[in-house]
Amino acid sequence: MKPITIAVFAFLLLAGCEQRFDSFAETRAYLNELDEFQEAQLLKSEQISDKQEMSAYRRGSGILFVSIKKEEDEYVWESSDSDWDFAGDGDFSYELLAIDGVHVLFGKVLSEHGIESISLDGQPLHYDQESDFFFAFSEDPFVVEEENVEITVAME
Repeated sequence: MKPITIAVFAFLLLAGCEQRFDSFAETRAYLNELDEFQEAQLLKSEQISDKQEMSAYRRGSGILFVSIKKEEDEYVWESSDSDWDFAGDGDFSYELLAIDGVHVLFGKVLSEHGIESISLDGQPLHYDQESDFFFAFSEDPFVVEEENVEITVAME
């Protein structure tokens, strides 16, 4: 075969491998069957629009994000990596990520104090006390500065 024929064949093969589904529910059911999600715990699922849903999973000591998006009449999914290195000297460490056009702010509270909540510009972020992960989804980019993040410490 000629190199151009091989390249076209490889492209068609890869394009045909992308999973497409008929609904959000069918896509979620498929994901639940995958090994990487069977080991994961769903922290939150949020409807971003009538065409997109974002979910956060705790997997081992990591956090994983999934987008399910309606494209034309089919649903496709995309996920992030779950291996993030959260380290630092402060009370928290964070990352910014975009998946399928949705911005994700996520991180980990590093403080040794019991944390009750964490917020950005007065808006509460989802906070998982078991893992100390926090996150939020937005269609607009996040602006994170030390002075606009508030951590509420639980008084014991």
